[in-house]
Amino acid sequence: MKVWKNWSGRPRRSSENERELVTTIFGLDYSKSYVVRVRYEFSGGHGPGEWSSPSASITTISHVDAMHHRIVQPRTQRG
Repeated sequence: MKVWKNWSGRPRRSSENERELVTTIFGLDYSKSYVVRVRYEFSGGHGPGEWSSPSASITTISHVDAMHHRIVQPRTQRG
């Protein structure tokens, strides 16, 4: 598993979570492709159609792993 701070790709909104974007990136590791899921947090200063800055670096897994495992970030409870 690798973490990339710089990447290229076309993110789309996740169908499972409105706070997540999903994309496939290419060529970062010997032309292999990865499926990534990026979690964005909304803040009070942003409108409903705007994304805030990402909450963490982008974590990638291999395409083969993506087909066998669900990429789900653990949800934290905020009280």
